[in-house]
Amino acid sequence: IIKNFPESKYKVFSGGNSRIDVAKNPNYHSQRARELKQKYGDFLFFPTKFGRCNFMKNSWDASKFGKFDPKKHKKFTTYPDTMKANLPNMSDEVYADLGNNESWEKKNMEAYMQAIEKCSKEFPEKNIIIRPHPAEDINTWKEFVENLSTKKIKVVDSSDAVIPWLIASHKTISHNCTTSLESALLGKPSINFTAYENNNYEWNLPLLVASTARDLDTLIKMIKSNEVPKIDNSLLSDYIRN
Repeated sequence: IIKNFPESKYKVFSGGNSRIDVAKNPNYHSQRARELKQKYGDFLFFPTKFGRCNFMKNSWDASKFGKFDPKKHKKFTTYPDTMKANLPNMSDEVYADLGNNESWEKKNMEAYMQAIEKCSKEFPEKNIIIRPHPAEDINTWKEFVENLSTKKIKVVDSSDAVIPWLIASHKTISHNCTTSLESALLGKPSINFTAYENNNYEWNLPLLVASTARDLDTLIKMIKSNEVPKIDNSLLSDYIRN
């Protein structure tokens, strides 16, 4: 905006992300956090973020708005095809990169599922709460839990703020997700479980504010540890203006 309207540069301000403002007042969420704690007890929190490999499979070409009609609309089963339908001029390089990203995320999702199962055995005294990202197909997670022989794992379909869940949890284990930032701002550093490293697809923020585990043994040790990692706020200045 400043580049195109230099005469108005004094009117332009970077206010930052509103999610940060919401996280600045944890007391606002304290009552809801107490309710969650009372309902679920001591729990490990797994907020998922796998929208590229576990997106809604009824996605269709958004250029044809309206209710999905299989006779009129093409149904997509891959993330690159869904994106290309809405960006028809997408280059082959970008299309291929989206496919690689989806494949990488799928491998990490499978590892994440293994981590959940492992934690249910390593911490039998704790409940495990899975909260799927709104962009994901929740049925994938429900089917995953149904195939496990435990009642300690629950999938919640919740559209409320994630902050009370972060506050109420014993530990939060996410993947390449900015919930790790909110958790850190609340004084509850989380664990970033990314089994398959890839500099092209990993966001920098989770690496800066969370303890990153690359394998199950390291993850278990981090959950058991009471050590609080130090966060260099100066490294966050490029990301957080508020």
